[in-house]
Amino acid sequence: MSSGTGGSYWADKALPRVFKHELLKRYLPQFGGMAGSRSHDKRVVYLDGYAGEGRYENGEPASGELALQIAADLRSRGVVTLSRA
Repeated sequence: MSSGTGGSYWADKALPRVFKHELLKRYLPQFGGMAGSRSHDKRVVYLDGYAGEGRYENGEPASGELALQIAADLRSRGVVTLSRA
């Protein structure tokens, strides 16, 4: 686990994470749509070096899971393709 993310860090969302999650919800669908429409095989790469564990202890999705949900929605609409790295 990275430093600074132990203990109560994953217990619940704090203000910086709330801001990040809202930014992801607004930005990723548009980024994925634009980038996917310009890629010859609809592939888009998104890398979040601070995504963490994907889900909070209280069961709410964190940024990693939010990104996957958005990617799955874009895939279901034929906007992007998903593949394993």
